[in-house]
Amino acid sequence: GERRFRRPELINMESCIGAAITGITLTNSPAHHIVATDMLYALIRGVTIFVDVVLFQNVVDARLQRHAGLPANWRSGGPQAFRDVGEWVLPGMLGLVALNTDGIDIAGQNVRVTGCTIQNYDDSVCSKPMNRRGNLTQCTSHLLFDNHVVHYGVGASVGSVSPSDAVNCIADTTYRNIAFTEPVKSIYVKPNPGDQGRGVIDSITYENIHAEGAMMWTIWVSTQQQHQPGTNGTNTGCSFLYPL
Repeated sequence: GERRFRRPELINMESCIGAAITGITLTNSPAHHIVATDMLYALIRGVTIFVDVVLFQNVVDARLQRHAGLPANWRSGGPQAFRDVGEWVLPGMLGLVALNTDGIDIAGQNVRVTGCTIQNYDDSVCSKPMNRRGNLTQCTSHLLFDNHVVHYGVGASVGSVSPSDAVNCIADTTYRNIAFTEPVKSIYVKPNPGDQGRGVIDSITYENIHAEGAMMWTIWVSTQQQHQPGTNGTNTGCSFLYPL
């Protein structure tokens, strides 16, 4: 049926000048942990974000063993394991593996996010687009994400960016000195399809990114792998399993 409510974020800020978030710990948000939109001159430093991914995985594995007959160690099978799981995972069961628990999502200009420790199961640090409808900023630019330690997560991400008459835009953004262990992805740049307007992804820099034990791909630059439910048939991306 129609989805009338959405899970809340722990911190949601919009159209702020000179904001700072430092030295706090956020745990098991129902959805994104920090969402900061249309920000100008902001600092996020020394934040710890923790999602109990193992707990969610254990719930999913128990259901897979019961309903799909998969072995307890199915995750160790790599891409073939995901092919075997198929529709048992998508779309509902992956929702139990803490998807949409983004760590820090930023849209705006002149923002630094530094020195954070993150364990989650979606975008860990992410630049989001701004457009001409913004109050303070019209293109996300001059962002720096640096010196982070990430466990699990779906990457140091850009986007998604879909075309718009207002021109969705991310530019001049740097990701530097980020260490991932067991991520789904690490470098993740995601345009979205559309046939009206423009979207811009320009001058994105990744420096000194280390990833160990990636579950899927360490680098993915393509349409986001998250076909959204409840979008009235609008294609907002490809299957999470594509191109397995």
